[in-house]
Amino acid sequence: QALHARVDNVKRDKGVSVPVGEPAPKVHIPLYVMVNRENEFLVSEFFKENNYFGLDESDVLFFVQGNAPFLDINGRVRLKSKGSIWSQPGGCGGLFRALVDS
Repeated sequence: QALHARVDNVKRDKGVSVPVGEPAPKVHIPLYVMVNRENEFLVSEFFKENNYFGLDESDVLFFVQGNAPFLDINGRVRLKSKGSIWSQPGGCGGLFRALVDS
């Protein structure tokens, strides 16, 4: 609900004055939602079940973040199993790469 209220405020702030009796132009404010491979389906379904929180479905854009190697406290790459690097979603550090890749 907080997101919906904030978007409504931004739409009002960016509103264009129009003559009385004419419809106001539709304002599109895209919402980019970064997900990972494991939760992509759940997050997109959550948005769908909640009617995109009042936003147009076409204004909600999901993009998948990449994985990064998991490092221990000493900066060494951790192995998931012999010959397999343990990786996890890259988080905010992978934001721009994920946007470019999407």
